[in-house]
Amino acid sequence: MLSGYTRLTYSLVVIMLETTSSINIFIPMMIGIMTSRSVGQLFSVSLYDRALRMKQMPFLRGTACAESKYIRAGQIMATEVITLPTIANMEACKKALQSHHNGYPVVNTAGRLVGLIPKCMVVKLLEKKQFYDKERTDSSSFHQDEHPVPVAFSLNDKSGDEPLLDNLSPSEISRQGTAAEFDLENDAKNGFPATPDHKILPWVDFQSDIHSTEADAEHVILDVIEECYEEWIDLRPYMIESPIAVSIHDKFFKVLEQFRINHCRHMMVIDPSNGDLKGVITRKDIFAYNGL
Repeated sequence: MLSGYTRLTYSLVVIMLETTSSINIFIPMMIGIMTSRSVGQLFSVSLYDRALRMKQMPFLRGTACAESKYIRAGQIMATEVITLPTIANMEACKKALQSHHNGYPVVNTAGRLVGLIPKCMVVKLLEKKQFYDKERTDSSSFHQDEHPVPVAFSLNDKSGDEPLLDNLSPSEISRQGTAAEFDLENDAKNGFPATPDHKILPWVDFQSDIHSTEADAEHVILDVIEECYEEWIDLRPYMIESPIAVSIHDKFFKVLEQFRINHCRHMMVIDPSNGDLKGVITRKDIFAYNGL
């Protein structure tokens, strides 16, 4: 019964042998334990698997369920993605911090995925008021490219939905991206030079306390964003560059494997035809299709 309820095998045999001190019952005991385990596996999950779910522990199974093994990533991803541009205005930061997400995809001035930044780091940057120096922007280089590229947000747009660079035709907006568009240098070419090293916040400032206290986003929204609404922040020195991504056509078992190998909490989903960010998959999405 204990083997069927907890799925214990060899350890249970060793305990029983030490208790009885009889080697003669080894073979019958092995047969009984393996039979009990096999029957239990047919009808229910183990005690420990149920305990993991009850305590909401983010544990992923090693194999995908037969029912969901071949579901595509595009079917399980969350499509309402909240992104932040590499040079983010306060409106974009406020919108992101008011969401329930703990990480945000970062897109460059061409609107291409270039990074991922945790919520706690955005909060810390705002607390320290690490604002981008607007005087270093070079407006003369905004339209020097032979083929202008579409971009993420307008820094002066309160809704956060307009292009960062103006006067783009519809054909330019729909044009598929080139390799240069996925490079961080694309921002510098479009008039947004990198933040100097001496102005970058040291990594020691991002350390959390021993209790891993969650960042206070509400305090930042009220005391910093509302007070400094015209400022920008540069996320490029702090974000996770080239985050792990899968295609919208990848199967569920591949997504699960990438989550387990790389210990991910978030995974970007892109369209392989043009590199556009289509959605995000989190561990909660994985649990919905692969319960214990």
